[in-house]
Amino acid sequence: MQEEIEGITENYPEQNTEIGVLGRLFMGISTAKMLDFLLSYREFDYSETDIAKYAGVSSRQVYRALPILKGMGIVYQTRMSGRSKMYKLRTYSEATRHLEKFVFALAQTTDDQIQMTLENNENEITLPQ
Repeated sequence: MQEEIEGITENYPEQNTEIGVLGRLFMGISTAKMLDFLLSYREFDYSETDIAKYAGVSSRQVYRALPILKGMGIVYQTRMSGRSKMYKLRTYSEATRHLEKFVFALAQTTDDQIQMTLENNENEITLPQ
């Protein structure tokens, strides 16, 4: 696509309609909150309602995200408890192990950057590239 502004022609890439890996995984902040909860409390299984409640997201967001997370091998249905499906983080999945490493590295980097910023009395945190 080209756009002309005051005699200058700018070339912009066409809109990319393909959703990448992180786009599929983090469909929004609700999915990140769900994953954060499931990574932090991996010992037990949880109903869709519990995941929504403890992750601080709506039930509708959980219903939308769980099939995708199941398809990616990150969560699985463990059992039925009454009429509720129970879900748990698939800790032995390669995708989950990589996600755990990524979250840990990001948290560590962010903590280190915050500490350095505080020590140097800087107002801006810059994450490494």
